[in-house]
Amino acid sequence: MPVRLTAVIAIMAIAACGYGPGADVVSDGPDEAADCQPLPSDIPELVPIETVTGYDPEAGVAGDVGVIHHEAYLVRGDGRNSMLSFQDFRGPEADRTDSTMAIVTSSYLDCTVCVLLLLDCPHESLAGCRREFLAVRGTVTFHDFQKAADSWNVEGLEHIDVTLSDLELAEVAIDTSTYATVFACEGEHCAIDPPEECLDVGTYSFTYTAPP
Repeated sequence: MPVRLTAVIAIMAIAACGYGPGADVVSDGPDEAADCQPLPSDIPELVPIETVTGYDPEAGVAGDVGVIHHEAYLVRGDGRNSMLSFQDFRGPEADRTDSTMAIVTSSYLDCTVCVLLLLDCPHESLAGCRREFLAVRGTVTFHDFQKAADSWNVEGLEHIDVTLSDLELAEVAIDTSTYATVFACEGEHCAIDPPEECLDVGTYSFTYTAPP
């Protein structure tokens, strides 16, 4: 089970903690279950106005291997943030170059590669988002991955080239104390088993090269 950690504070009372993309606040505690609502029709296109990519050594699976993350901000600032967040918890030794893997998950706590779509968030983190979506199906293709030799620290990520395709996202409520995941529309749309309707955001690619 992946261990999660918010970017500013570990939740010491539990064994599993979470990674909060760009977190600038302490976890706001348990979220109430999300209401089952129609899928949004006004999601901004996946053309980010700003991106953040890096490696956070303060999160990861047992052994503190950290998380490779990429945040694609569709809206940012003034207490209204929407973003696509990619998180890879598999550690520094995972084979990523020229590899493809399927996303099949039903919980943020169980995914080793997680993709979230967070809408209308007052902070640059999971805390308080109006709507949260978790990719339950999809494909991740790593075209290239390079890290500094013998280095796995915050400056160790040198290059990454990734494509996310066929993403299908379910609306969820993620408890920001335990990172347990509850489906908003269990049995109504976007069940884990097709052909229930999911939020389909298509394909998104990103490339990062560390500055010289």
